[in-house]
Amino acid sequence: MVTSRIKRSSSNGQAFAAHKLALRRALGMVAALMVLISGAPLAAQSPVPPPPPPPAQQAPETPDEARQAAVNKALGNQARVRFGVALFPVTPPPQDSCIAQSGVVGDTRAYANAVDGSSFNKPGKLEDLRKKQKSGTIFVRGGNFEGTKLGKEKLYNMCFIDANFRYTDWEGFDGYGLGFINSDLTGARLTKAKMHWTLFRDVTLTDADASAADLSGGRLDGGWQGSMKNLNLDDANLTGFRVECGYTAQNGCPLDRQGLSLRGANLTKASFYAFDFPDVDVSNATVDQTEIGLQHIARLSGAKLVGPVVVRSHNSAAIYLPAEYARIRGALMAGAGSAASADCKTEQNVIKKAICVTPGTELRRLSREVAELDQDIIARNRRHAADQRTWESSVTAKCGTLAGDGIGECLKTEYRLRREALVSKAGAPQWLRPGQYALFIASEAPLSQEFLRSELFLRVRPVLFDSAASRVMVKIERNGRVTAKGSAMGVCQLNAPDLSFNRASGWISGGATPATRTRRAESGIPVLQAIGDRLEVYRGGNNMTADGTLAPNPYVRCGPQGSFTFMQLVPLSQGELEQLWNIFR
Repeated sequence: MVTSRIKRSSSNGQAFAAHKLALRRALGMVAALMVLISGAPLAAQSPVPPPPPPPAQQAPETPDEARQAAVNKALGNQARVRFGVALFPVTPPPQDSCIAQSGVVGDTRAYANAVDGSSFNKPGKLEDLRKKQKSGTIFVRGGNFEGTKLGKEKLYNMCFIDANFRYTDWEGFDGYGLGFINSDLTGARLTKAKMHWTLFRDVTLTDADASAADLSGGRLDGGWQGSMKNLNLDDANLTGFRVECGYTAQNGCPLDRQGLSLRGANLTKASFYAFDFPDVDVSNATVDQTEIGLQHIARLSGAKLVGPVVVRSHNSAAIYLPAEYARIRGALMAGAGSAASADCKTEQNVIKKAICVTPGTELRRLSREVAELDQDIIARNRRHAADQRTWESSVTAKCGTLAGDGIGECLKTEYRLRREALVSKAGAPQWLRPGQYALFIASEAPLSQEFLRSELFLRVRPVLFDSAASRVMVKIERNGRVTAKGSAMGVCQLNAPDLSFNRASGWISGGATPATRTRRAESGIPVLQAIGDRLEVYRGGNNMTADGTLAPNPYVRCGPQGSFTFMQLVPLSQGELEQLWNIFR
């Protein structure tokens, strides 16, 4: 009995200590969030060679940042968060490091007078150069060091541009402030190397092994041409490492990132919220004050949540304790398994197998939309369930016997027709009532209704708004006319006043006129389609007709790579929506 009490007391003490530690961390972060960069930086967790300079004075607030600050205020978040600035920073890199001296992506002025290293083929040349110039930053352009060993070289504060480091061996290396710009590290062995504050820009790291390497305080940025395919970062120290790309055409991050592994890595205060890696392995990785994006929440399965998690975008952030994070993850996983997706986990007939064979396809989306429309109509009219069963039987008879790709094409045709019929039958959705506002957002995260209605969602709303790939706001006038405005990645802008809802088609169109005794009805130009609580921009905003010809759209403009994706209604109060309407462009 005494032993049992002692064990119970010990367990309670450990739980209390763990709770106290998490609470202390949270309070520290809240304090940091209130001052947000204006105070002294937090202590570094990696060795500090020379003393770093004080943080540089921040640039003036841009119009976009000012607009987002107004959005944050409207949504109840007063925090000021800026792109490229750590929310809870570690010690900044040394003043002469490549990170500090290389400038922004695309700016080559810093290394315009770089040392010509085109004839260099031995690492000793680099060390001799460093010994000769004991201080300052050294830029070296060119050099072929393929297959050489650099573990014993004394290198620091050096930037390598257009250099070949393929299959080099860095094991045992101990240096800092390096940079690899448009350089090739394919197959490089970085195992256990100490490379604090290293810059990777437009770099190729295919099949590189950086397991147990210390890359703390480093940074990854650059465009699309690099590669991180099969990069091994298992057990690496990535404390304070920042990925600062993923949002713009020029600074988009390497596209090849399949097979990236972070098992057991230390991600304390690391930031990769703009960097998407859907298949990364983060088993046993340490997550503590780590900055992630909404899309990562459901993907960090197996990671160790030691402390709070920061869910952020460029200009907004929300902090969650481990227990709250677990609740959010559960809610988002529930969203991923909603509607038609849930059917894919049950025993499947030939139709369901054809729908579920490939996630993310048009057929999966159509089946989900049809299921949601059916459910919405059944909630108002139970007799519709019989109509649903009859239609499903007819589709099985029509498409179920087809072979190969034929069944998928048949199903897409039938589901498109069914969706149009249900849209007409469903009528105007609730959000289209006169005198109201509505906000629609496309998110990489699977937002479930449970999550959207929870108190945890309140904190992350500014992040969702800021990071949305597509977003549209609509205002319904007292006379039922609709004004819509929105934006999407790829330089897409929507500005559509005086639209009207067509009950028969579900399209919200511009220039439509009702029929009179002397004039036929004009359907107008389709702009938006209401599908329950979802919204679609006509052809994604691209001005192409079905035959591929250009058709100028007076309401939507998109760049060559731009497109509006399917969006979901976000539950906000009418007061909040009215404030956003006045801010939103």
